[in-house]
Order: sequence, then structure tokens, then C-alpha cells
Amino acid sequence: MKLFGIRVVSTALVLVAAVASTGIDSNSAYAQGAAGASPDDAAQSAFLRGKEHGKAGRWLEAVAAFEEAYRLRPAWDIAGNLGIAELELGRFVPAARHLEEARRNFPGGGEPAKRALMDDTYKEALAKVGRLAIKASVGRASISVDDEVVGEAPLGRPIFVSPGTHRVAAVLDGVTATKSVDVAAGGEAEVLLVLEAAPSSGPVTPPPPGDEDEEGRPLWPGLVLGGIGLAGVGVGVGLLVASSGATSDASDFESQARDAGTTCRGNETSGLCGDAAASLSDSDGLATGSVIGFVIGGAAVLGAVTYLLWPESTEVTSSPGQARFVPLVGPERWGAGATVPF
Repeated sequence: MKLFGIRVVSTALVLVAAVASTGIDSNSAYAQGAAGASPDDAAQSAFLRGKEHGKAGRWLEAVAAFEEAYRLRPAWDIAGNLGIAELELGRFVPAARHLEEARRNFPGGGEPAKRALMDDTYKEALAKVGRLAIKASVGRASISVDDEVVGEAPLGRPIFVSPGTHRVAAVLDGVTATKSVDVAAGGEAEVLLVLEAAPSSGPVTPPPPGDEDEEGRPLWPGLVLGGIGLAGVGVGVGLLVASSGATSDASDFESQARDAGTTCRGNETSGLCGDAAASLSDSDGLATGSVIGFVIGGAAVLGAVTYLLWPESTEVTSSPGQARFVPLVGPERWGAGATVPF
């Protein structure tokens, strides 16, 4: 057996012996077992079988026994022994993963010699594998490496892979971001996956010229509102002019009545004073109609401007450097402003 293999065997036996010296290490996640059928008892039994196989150099059997113990009780010491056995068999990726877990969960009050032993073994595994530090632009995205799901963003831990090229992907709500990354043995690569909005599916049929604006919104509702607004404003102007004319007629009738020696008191219903009173009443009615016309027309014009200029989405969809007009509506002002995204 090569020197590297002999050293790993010795390391495994030392760690197994250290962990099992009192049956089960007092810092492990499971208690010392006794005869019975509980998961703790089964985990301890499998663990002890793995130790015996490791002493005899039967590393395939040792890995199987440690895997069984780990399934029943995923404690840090079982993960460490499993990683050492996998390292002896040349299974470097799972070995690095289990040794990293053992170091991460090593108890704060654990023996320094055991920690140093795992640190040294972990370095051996790192020299044989590559590490991927994967980040996604959004949380909860499912992360996969070579089509195998490895967790959900943010991962918070390195992903160990064999040296070479790997396909990394992030998926969330049907949106996927992928990258191909090369990593060497003992090296580490950082991967940032940016998930963007999903593109629309299927071909896009352009609208008939003049029927829709550049964003696909139909123009006719805005044009109808604009026509109503202009008509309302026009009616308001006409009624205002007519009201002014009626007021002028009333003033003329009162002037004629004064020339005839009559003083109009506002309650006459005949003669020049009656004509003046009727003209004033007509003027008031026309003025009221003019105000109504202006209000309806102004509201319709404002609605048309808002419809035509308001963006279809609250998100900024303009290209960099492209100006976009947006309506400015508030309690004190209304209008339109231009924004230019960078």
C-alpha cells in the first residue's frame, strides 16, 4: 500500500478509536447505546461495524456501515469517519462534503487533537476537488450542478465538484439562469446567477399601423376621450359667449328703460324691465351650462392625456438612454414629465 494510503488508514483508525473509546463520543448527537432496537442503538451498532472494517482495511464495507449509521443519526463524528473512509477509496467529492460537515458541526468544547485531525484530513480532500461558491440574484431559487439539485439560495456553503467543467443553474418561478464554469483540483470558482424576467412565449404579431401605440395599448379610447373633452370645452366656450351676450342684452334693456324714465327693480315681467330680467336669467343659465361644459370637457381631456401617457406597467421598461413621458398628477398640479433611465 502507498504511503498516502497508509497514512489515511492510520488517520481513520485514530479517529475511529477516539470517537469510540467510550462506546460513543460524549459530544456526539446521540447517546451511548445499549441492547435494543432504537435508532440510536442501530446507529451505534453500524458505527462499531464501520470501525472494525476500517481496522481491517475493508474500506468498502466501512463506508457502507458508516453510511448506515449516518442515515440513522447524522452526527458530526459519524460524518467525519465516513469522510475518511471515502477519502481512502478515492471518493474525493463526498469525502470533502462529509469532512466539511464534521468540521462545521464540531462542538466548541471538543478535543483539539480531534479537530486538528479532521482539519488535516479535510485539506487532503480539498487538494483533490474543486469548490464552487454559488450565489443567485434572488432568494429561494433552486440551485443545481450538472442537473443535480444541491440546495436553495442562499446556500451558505461551498459545493464540491470533481475538477473540470460543470453546468450550474438557478431556477425560480419558471425563470432559469445557467452558467458553465471550469474549476481545477484544489481551486475555487465564484458563480453569480442573475435571474431576469421570463421572456414572452410565441411570436409577437405587430399591431396594424395607427391602431396601437408602441407598447401595444389601443389608441381609440384615448382618442374618444379627447374628442369628448374637446367637444365639452367647445360647448363651454359657446355657452360662455352666449351668457356674455345675454348679460349685454340685459344691460341694453335697462339702459333703454332709464332713457324712457323707468327704473327697473328686478321684479318686472313686462316691458323693457321684463326683457332685462329675462336676459339676466338666460345669462345665469347659460353661465351654469358653460361651467358644466368646461368641467366635463376638462375631465375628458385629462383622462385622455392620462390614458395615452400612463405606462402599462409600474416597472421601468425603457431602454438605457431612451426618454419616457409619464403623467404627473397630484393635488396641486398635473402634467407630464420625461424620465431617462441610465
